[in-house]
Amino acid sequence: MSALVGTNRPEVVDADDWLHSARPSLRRGVRVGPELLEGARRVHVVYDPASEAYLRIGVKEAFLLRRMDGTATVAEIGAAYAAQFGRRLAAGNWAQLLALLHRHELTEPSDPVRLAELRTATLQRRRAAGRTLWHYRIPVPGMTRLLARVAPAAGWLLTPTVVVVGCLLGLAGSFALASDFGEIARTAGTGYSVSASLAAFVTWWLVVLAHELAHGMACLRYGGQPTEIGIMWRFPLLAPYCKVDDIFTFDRGQRVMTSFAGVYVHIAAQAPIALIWNLAQPDSWAHHVIAVIAAMNLISIVVNLVPVLHLDGYHMLEGWLSCLRLQTQSFTYVGSLIGRAGSPRADYSARARRIYLGYSLLAASIIIPLVAAVLTLWYRTLAPYVGAAGALAILATEAAILGILGRWAARRRVRRAQDQEARALANV
Repeated sequence: MSALVGTNRPEVVDADDWLHSARPSLRRGVRVGPELLEGARRVHVVYDPASEAYLRIGVKEAFLLRRMDGTATVAEIGAAYAAQFGRRLAAGNWAQLLALLHRHELTEPSDPVRLAELRTATLQRRRAAGRTLWHYRIPVPGMTRLLARVAPAAGWLLTPTVVVVGCLLGLAGSFALASDFGEIARTAGTGYSVSASLAAFVTWWLVVLAHELAHGMACLRYGGQPTEIGIMWRFPLLAPYCKVDDIFTFDRGQRVMTSFAGVYVHIAAQAPIALIWNLAQPDSWAHHVIAVIAAMNLISIVVNLVPVLHLDGYHMLEGWLSCLRLQTQSFTYVGSLIGRAGSPRADYSARARRIYLGYSLLAASIIIPLVAAVLTLWYRTLAPYVGAAGALAILATEAAILGILGRWAARRRVRRAQDQEARALANV
């Protein structure tokens, strides 16, 4: 039979000899993440730092990969697998799995040329996926390496004690600013000047940059590596971004803290913002600048924590629940309930049903009132100019256009998910 023996290269050998002599070993640095829920499936994310590729695998494959450390033979791993899953893998199954791992250069020894090719292909796919008319990412070369050099010296900023103190001070500042929000809004809306607006914008942009770098520093703190740092165009905003895909290989607490690191920067910033607001002379240039920053920071904290938007709050919830694509899978599950007249799909576990139904209800409780408020406000704005019938016609037209765009975006997401699935390792 054709199999991969200790050298991880195809060779014709006796099946029994191979099962008791081959000791497969994952390449150093390859990480197998914890179990995550994705729809009706339980999956694990495998990260290869050399090729920067992420692969989704099933529970059975993860069980096998975690035991491939070069010390156990195929037969020993197979015995553990049989005890766990009640099924013994044949030599042909092993040959197929190891050949697949070899194709992704996940086992020792690896081919440096092939690894370089895989890395190039991964980066090309990643950059192509982030470039559309409405969403465009431009990575800044060398930023991930620079952050990795700086992070050890600045890592104390994310230690538990400092984070707790920063949050307490930030919450105190937030309460002080919230109680004076009327005056902040009035000051922010008056005393306009080009220099004040520019100063507020630059300062705010730096706060957002610190927000993104905090995600990257937290990722490094837990043994990961940011995949990209750069500038992102997300219509109509231009802002910094930091991709921390390694989060899927972290444990629950680390996922939550890495997601929280960004909004933590905004919370901690509330303390100095409140101090400057109270010390600045009323209606001065500095008072106007800090009023604009205070208003934007307060709004950002609230917006970032809304679990419907794909921001920090959403990713914190996703990390705590140990889910992949929580929102998409929740809406898919609810759609399956509606399509089957309320009968839950049998292939979803009880835990999955609770999570997806619960999140859908939470999302509905946020989205429906928000949409109703926006529609009411927009209707009241239009009606004096075009009349009640005209306002309703405009709203109906806009709803139809948004529906078409939403359906198109949903299909794109499905195709992208299918492409990712095609690149994942096949289940055993």
